[in-house]
Amino acid sequence: MNTSHVKFAVIIPIYNRPEYLYSSIESVCRQIYSPEQVIIVDDSSDHGYIADFAAIISGFRDRLPISYMRLESNVGPACARNRAFEILNPSVTHISFLDSDDVWHPCKLQAVARIYAHFNCDIVLHKYTSCSVTFSQELTLLHDDSCNSARRIHSLNALLSNPCQTSCFSMTRSSILPFPLGQRYCEDYCLILSALALGRSVFKIDSSLTFLGRAQHSAGGLSSNIIKMRIGEIRAYWQFASHTSSLYSFPLLVFLSFSKALLLFFRLSVMRVLAWLPRSIS
Repeated sequence: MNTSHVKFAVIIPIYNRPEYLYSSIESVCRQIYSPEQVIIVDDSSDHGYIADFAAIISGFRDRLPISYMRLESNVGPACARNRAFEILNPSVTHISFLDSDDVWHPCKLQAVARIYAHFNCDIVLHKYTSCSVTFSQELTLLHDDSCNSARRIHSLNALLSNPCQTSCFSMTRSSILPFPLGQRYCEDYCLILSALALGRSVFKIDSSLTFLGRAQHSAGGLSSNIIKMRIGEIRAYWQFASHTSSLYSFPLLVFLSFSKALLLFFRLSVMRVLAWLPRSIS
C-alpha cells in the first residue's frame, strides 16, 4: 500500500463549548495530508449553541468536506462517534478521531498515513502533549525514515499503561470496532484492549502530534474524576479478559487498576503541594 490509498474521515464529537471547536477544525484544515471527509457530531448540545456551531462550520465549508449531524439526545462521545460511522463516504478507508477541545500538528495525518502504508496495520496511535513549547518544536515527520519512530503495541504494554487518547487514535475502516455503548470514561482504552484481544495490529508513533486543550487529570475534563476513570478502566479490563477467555486474570487486572490509581493520587497530591508551597512562602 502507498499513502495515496489512505483516505481519512475525521470524526469530531461536540457537546456545547463552541469556543474550542474553531481551533480543532482549523488544525484539520491545516493538515498537509488532507482528509476525505470531516464529520461533526453534535451530541444534543443546548439549543442556544446551534447557531454558534453553524457559523463556525460554515466558515470552513469552502476548505473542508464537512458533514454535520445532530443527535436527538445526549448519548456521550463514544456513542456519538459510533453514529458517525453511519454516514462515512464510500471512498473513506481510514478513520481518525479528534476531540473538540484538542488540536493536531499539521503533519499528523501525513505521519499516520505513512505508518499505514509501511506496516499495513489496523490501528495507529501516537503521543500527545499539553505543553505548547513541546508541541511547536515537534518533528515534522516529513522524511521517509519517520516510520522508524513507530513501534508495535502488544497486549502486555497496553494492560500496564493506556497507550492512547482519543485524539491520538486512528483505525482502518475494514477493522472498525464500535466504542463501548454507555461508557463515558476510558472508552478509547476499552476499544484498544478489545482490538488487541481480537488480534488487531496496533502501532504507535513516538511523537506528540496532538495538543490537548486540557491536560490529563486537570479540572473540568473527564480524566479528572479518578474514581470513574478507574471504573472505566476496570470495564476495559473485563472486555479484554472476556475476549481472550482469560477471566482468571481479571482479579489481577483489578488489583493493577487500584495500584495505578493510588500512584496517580499520590503523584497529583505531591504536584499540588509543590504548586502551593511558593504561594505559602510568599
